[in-house]
Amino acid sequence: MIRANNIEKGMYLRINGRVYEVLEEEMITPGNEVAFIDVKLKNIFNRGVLTRTLNPLEPVEEVYIDTIDAVYLGEEDGFRCFRSILDGGEIRVKNSIAGAGMRFVRPGTIVIVRSCDGRAFGVDIPDLLRMLNDVDGDFVIRFMTSHPKNASKKLFDTIAECGKISRHIHLPVQSGSDRILKLMNRNYTREQYMELIRYARSVIPDVYFTSDIIVGFPGETEDEYLQTCSLIEEANYYATFSFIYSKREGTPAASMPDDTPHSVKAQRLNALNEIQRKVTEKLELGLVGTRQRGICTGILNDGSFECRINNNAEVTVTGSAEVNSFCDITITDYINRRLYGKAE
Repeated sequence: MIRANNIEKGMYLRINGRVYEVLEEEMITPGNEVAFIDVKLKNIFNRGVLTRTLNPLEPVEEVYIDTIDAVYLGEEDGFRCFRSILDGGEIRVKNSIAGAGMRFVRPGTIVIVRSCDGRAFGVDIPDLLRMLNDVDGDFVIRFMTSHPKNASKKLFDTIAECGKISRHIHLPVQSGSDRILKLMNRNYTREQYMELIRYARSVIPDVYFTSDIIVGFPGETEDEYLQTCSLIEEANYYATFSFIYSKREGTPAASMPDDTPHSVKAQRLNALNEIQRKVTEKLELGLVGTRQRGICTGILNDGSFECRINNNAEVTVTGSAEVNSFCDITITDYINRRLYGKAE
């Protein structure tokens, strides 16, 4: 997360879920004080241009490096130039390291690398992560993948060997049933997925996994639902983002028979979330008493700080901390599903 007073022309920012290119930025200075910053932004999705006034201390969401349909454009002014397509828009990034856009990475920045096809800017994702890790500076790299097919032993070995990469990996599974996975065209089995989890934990003992789950896929039986519930415990997820299946016209699943009432699906989702809550609670209780390194991401109303530690867990922190900076945190308590700690 960066602050508005660090915004510069040419940056690509994600604000409220949308990506913008900064076309212009101007300080508004009534008297001798900087009160606001006017930024001219181009929405890369629809090409619309707007002006937005920001408070200099207003946080702006993390800078993203998206690897969807990345195309190498060639050399320009000594920098390698790439294009990344995002929902019909495009981002142009010029940089010396595979289009990573690291010119605007400052201490405390969270760089998120998302993969849809396992490659980015002409290189494998593990190679890109290693290149990012080797850039000078104090920052955190978080990796997300949309499909387990893009996870590999090479990826996990890279994360284990690179100190700047977060020990949090989001690896969507969708279901714990082999039959449902086949209907979803996921092209892996539960056991193949768990082999990835086990290998990752063998080389990154402190890794935390999160995942996506769909409840109520057409034709899902009670037993198949329970297989998904058991997978949550077997994979020991830190968190899951779980939803009831939503019909999408034009997909094979849209024409599949589905005789399970929505009320039953809702009950199953609630029960699954309760299983996940207990797994999360056990993992967070295990953090109490440990010392962690985190990034302070904001100030709460009571003057305490909100921080994220290396496994992406959120901690409410008191003591000596500064927004957008790293701090060492001792986890002291777990109260009402919330971790608390003291920064030193």
